[in-house]
Amino acid sequence: LLFKAMTPAQHLRTVFESATTYDDAITALGQTDLINPIYYIAGGRTGNEGSVVARAREPKNNGPIRTLNNTDWFVAETNYDWYATCLR
Repeated sequence: LLFKAMTPAQHLRTVFESATTYDDAITALGQTDLINPIYYIAGGRTGNEGSVVARAREPKNNGPIRTLNNTDWFVAETNYDWYATCLR
């Protein structure tokens, strides 16, 4: 595709085929050029394994990765995009 970027579905499939741990998968989801922005929502097998990965077309412009921890038992994502100008 455009400049050898992947669709989000192609990228997700390569992560599923290559990542061996939850941490490897979360790291891999934040890499590789994509043709459009996307939110990946991932859950692991054990406690505190849950993340929302906000992806831009280029990894250098990615949004934050929100991850569960010992004090937060949920991760929420709204329809506000991190890259958009805030309307006030």
